[in-house]
Amino acid sequence: MPSSIADHGLNRCCAGSVRQYVARHSAGRLSAVILSLLLQATPLMRLAVGGGAAAMSPVAILVRWLAGAAAVCGSMHAVSGATGVTLTQGGKAVQAPQGTNGIAFLGTRVTIRSDQFGTAQSYQLDGLPPGLKASAQGVVTGIPTASGEFPVSVTGFQFSNGGGFASFGDYTVVIVDGVPVVTPPQVDAPPLAQSGDLNGTVTLSVGASGTDLQYQWIKDDNDILGRTASSLVLTPLQPSDGGLYKVRIFNSAGSITTTAVRVSVIVPPPAVSPLPLAVSLYEGEPLRVQAQATGFGVLTFQWGLNGLPLVGFTSPVLLRDPVEAGFAGVYSVAVTDGVGTTTPGGPIQVTVVPAPVLRWVNGSPGAGPSLEGDTIPGRQYGLETTVSLSSPAWTEVSVRTAAATVTRFDGATTAGGEQFWRLHAKPLVQ
Repeated sequence: MPSSIADHGLNRCCAGSVRQYVARHSAGRLSAVILSLLLQATPLMRLAVGGGAAAMSPVAILVRWLAGAAAVCGSMHAVSGATGVTLTQGGKAVQAPQGTNGIAFLGTRVTIRSDQFGTAQSYQLDGLPPGLKASAQGVVTGIPTASGEFPVSVTGFQFSNGGGFASFGDYTVVIVDGVPVVTPPQVDAPPLAQSGDLNGTVTLSVGASGTDLQYQWIKDDNDILGRTASSLVLTPLQPSDGGLYKVRIFNSAGSITTTAVRVSVIVPPPAVSPLPLAVSLYEGEPLRVQAQATGFGVLTFQWGLNGLPLVGFTSPVLLRDPVEAGFAGVYSVAVTDGVGTTTPGGPIQVTVVPAPVLRWVNGSPGAGPSLEGDTIPGRQYGLETTVSLSSPAWTEVSVRTAAATVTRFDGATTAGGEQFWRLHAKPLVQ
């Protein structure tokens, strides 16, 4: 029969294990009932058996263990004369380590010593404030995330692997509310000047550092309502978006404003369709020229003659009816868009000539006369005839398109007797 618990290969056991062992091996020496009562009254502890325990009987080993355990009954948190928990924080001895919520905890070292086995070599801590953790060597670090007083239970083990005798202790950690450190704003990357096309997009952004930063964008020294992010997006770009922009960055520690930068909106100038290069008219005819243009906003027109503005001529259509000899000259138009950009149109050379003159060239009876008249190249003319000027009924007998300044009409028919002819310029299509 084995003479000790160690003979069964048991270096450590709980009270329940001891009860089983005694029930099998000590029936003749001690009543099982008495042993059971003793074990029920003994605190749950680890049991270490020295090398000399092998020569003892099971009951002798049990009595020796009970004698050591009895010391615990008069001293809480210690085994066999443990001296309690020792705390150092920042290299100084403390009773209750303290920290600040949200700020790195000043490392605390926990040690516990027992008269039986000396200073514990490894530790287990329960009840630490949230955010803190303990190493196996009893060093507490971390950043607390809650405030208050936190009771911490300490278990110190004889060996570094958590084995051997155990000693117990406790202490309190106090975590106070921290006063947040607010860093004033600092500009790291200021906004840059930008330009964009009409109906396009421009993005202004700022890079800044600091605590809990807030932003307010400013245009032409006026706060822009609702624009309070680190970036400002302008889309679709309109001419009114052009101007000087800056951003104010602030928090409870201060405020800083960036240097203003310009945003330019590129608006294409008005586009004016080509106008006729030249117009020739007879006195009494109407001069009508229409300018067609596109551009931003409401377009305005100003017609001019020989480099001077024509007062009152501000319509897309230039109309002078009837024209006189003094109306001849170089005409032009200036088209201005909604942002004040002007595009010129023209020039148009306008010539005003007297009514066409029809001249007799030659003729013979029956063959009809040959006639010629002063014409404007490109204009259409009709040759008309009548037999009476008192109550004329003009009949068109020939139509020609003038290729030169003089056009000839040959072989005009005659009705016999007195007959009259005239040259009629067809209306000009403008």
